[in-house]
Amino acid sequence: MEYSLEITNKDVITKDSIITTIGDDGFAKETGWIQVYHHYYDTTREYLHTSYTYVVKDTGIPAGSTLEAPIIPADDKAIIRSDDDKKWEYPDDYRGKPMFNTETQAVSIVDYIGEIKDGFTLLEPKTPFDQWDGEKWVTDKKAAHIAEDNSKKATLIDEAENVIRLLERKVKLGLASDEDKSNLHEWEVYSVKLNDIDTTTAPNIDWPKKPKN
Repeated sequence: MEYSLEITNKDVITKDSIITTIGDDGFAKETGWIQVYHHYYDTTREYLHTSYTYVVKDTGIPAGSTLEAPIIPADDKAIIRSDDDKKWEYPDDYRGKPMFNTETQAVSIVDYIGEIKDGFTLLEPKTPFDQWDGEKWVTDKKAAHIAEDNSKKATLIDEAENVIRLLERKVKLGLASDEDKSNLHEWEVYSVKLNDIDTTTAPNIDWPKKPKN
């Protein structure tokens, strides 16, 4: 969030304007203008802006405002007024940034002021197989290998079945040569061996040799 201490309505002040002050009793000493710092007073109490406000003698400044100027904080900090209205506070502010569920890796956008809630982190996982250890993401290499080999297995089976279908069609139509029939048998054996592979043993898998086309 970008904050500014620039007065938003400084053009209301002329050479004839009366600039008043607030006494120890909290009321204006005379009717006139005074610079105040506004904040939300019914929700977040976040700082809004500063402006000149017109106050009548013996009345106070508007609710949700203070005479105390905040300090513009560093990045990733918000400005809010304390609940007792006695000081400015500067909590963490990550609004608009992605945060990640430490259980599911699901991403959402931070929409609140304050520390990141339990169960979430601003650190982005590097792979779908990362697991949160309480401080950082750690890749489950075993799960990554299994997923990789599951994908490889599925691809090889699809390839084998496509070859088998074509060879079976040639046999059905009486167009298959002896070599085609031999190849069909080899591809069927190969496909069965692929299906029998246990990918939970990844990455130590002995892949069957692919037949010649």
